[in-house]
Amino acid sequence: YPVSQIILLYPVSQIILLYPVSQIILVYPVSQIILVNPVSQIILVNPVSEIILVNPVSQIILVNPVSQIILVNPVSQIILLYPVSQIILVNPVSQIEVYRMNVLFIEQIVSRHNDEKNMLLATKICFHSL
Repeated sequence: YPVSQIILLYPVSQIILLYPVSQIILVYPVSQIILVNPVSQIILVNPVSEIILVNPVSQIILVNPVSQIILVNPVSQIILLYPVSQIILVNPVSQIEVYRMNVLFIEQIVSRHNDEKNMLLATKICFHSL
């Protein structure tokens, strides 16, 4: 059932959320996160190996590396402070902000279900050099 907030202070191997959560705060590493229903905000302070978002998320803030992000439905904003190896966007994202990253990385943000390779689904991509 819905939960307003989840705060994880110690490592967890897997998180599966089947109902809406308003906010998730991960302070220690998690190997996999699967979100089946909407989440308003996700804050990841330490590494996560894989994030699978099946329904909308309003904001994702990644402070440390994530190996893979799969977004099946829209996300309003993604803020990447450290590298992510791959982002797969099945539906649009309104804004992606990239920090501490090479410009060539954006070529990996592509649509899985599109014939055109390297087609960006993000309407706005901001590059920052910190």
